[in-house]
Amino acid sequence: MQNAALLFAILISFLTPLASFSQSEIPDVDFVLMKNGRRFDGSVIRKLGQLDFDRIEFLRRGETTSYGPEDISGFGLGSGEYFETMKLPDGEQEVFAQILIGGSIRLVRKNGIYYAGGADRLEKLEDQISLPKSEGVKVSSRHLPYVTTLNTLMAGDCQGKIYPLIQRTKLREDDLVWLFTKYYDCEKSEYTYYGQLRPDYLISPVIRATVFQSGIKTAQLTGDRIDNFQTSMAFQGYAGFRLHSFRNSPRMGIEAGIGYDLVPLSIESELKANLGRFTGTQEMSVSLISIPITYQYILSKVKNREIYLHVGSGYAFSKTSVSYAIQDIAYTNFPYTILEEGEFGRVKRGITFFHGAIGLQKSFKEKGIFGVSIQGRYLPKFYSIEINNNNSVYHRIDAGLGITYVF
Repeated sequence: MQNAALLFAILISFLTPLASFSQSEIPDVDFVLMKNGRRFDGSVIRKLGQLDFDRIEFLRRGETTSYGPEDISGFGLGSGEYFETMKLPDGEQEVFAQILIGGSIRLVRKNGIYYAGGADRLEKLEDQISLPKSEGVKVSSRHLPYVTTLNTLMAGDCQGKIYPLIQRTKLREDDLVWLFTKYYDCEKSEYTYYGQLRPDYLISPVIRATVFQSGIKTAQLTGDRIDNFQTSMAFQGYAGFRLHSFRNSPRMGIEAGIGYDLVPLSIESELKANLGRFTGTQEMSVSLISIPITYQYILSKVKNREIYLHVGSGYAFSKTSVSYAIQDIAYTNFPYTILEEGEFGRVKRGITFFHGAIGLQKSFKEKGIFGVSIQGRYLPKFYSIEINNNNSVYHRIDAGLGITYVF
């Protein structure tokens, strides 16, 4: 496993300058708007997918400043989202609210609650009302009061066309943004959408090349038995699809595909028994077609760089090609040695395996995602070595360095 340790050291040396870069190296793509109208570019330090802020930490020229609604009139993110300082209908204090649509009728969100109206007055969009208490029991009746609110706000020449759309609109971002764009298109008036029109998730092709070292761990060994395995560095190719960038769970992803690898293997076995000494040598190659299912979780993200964790399992089909296999049998009471040809080392034809990875990936606009990772795989009780009816069993453990590209 010395080669696996070398791979680990190489990857750590590659990850360190990328993953631990200082905050002053973060690109200036966000901005804040001061009360006097001045704009400063920098970076809003935030969690992955965060779109609600009570205060912000703003990094500019290597220094971090904390701003609240009382300090600035608003701020914007490099991904397009814009937040404005305002008082909401159901609050008394100024807050940072996200402006989804800007125009004669604005669409605003704060803490999952939506508001709509002009610049001078917003109305809360509610999907249920509570009726007065009756006989000590509070009765809640499901209504769609936001439909009435939107009908009132969008009254005009396009009401006949927009009204059926309002009836079908649910109180969620993608539906509301779609409705507002239809309204403005019908009115032929200008509006601004702040953000990115993102689907609920993305499906992307994935390819991966992994260089790995295969090792063993004893599962069953009896008697005076010694088994030595010799393997060299091997290569695995992989292609699949990744389901990722979920709107509601941006850290999570699922991946499935098919991989192929070929491992050259040499086995030398020895068994000492009362009858004599039994030795064997076998040279073979083991090919593996694997179908892994992988769960992805993004541990950390700064701009377009992500540190991620992969865990999963899968099923593999193996095939062996034996080029040489012979056993030497030296009985204690006989002055000669018997040579016996035939394989004595075998592998499981079908096996459930477990795998994982940790790595760093970087996204490039319109050019996909490039990643590098430490890969690991565990195949339980994969090898079986039988000498003179004495059977030993070994787990297979693979460790390697993988390079991934997501289209």
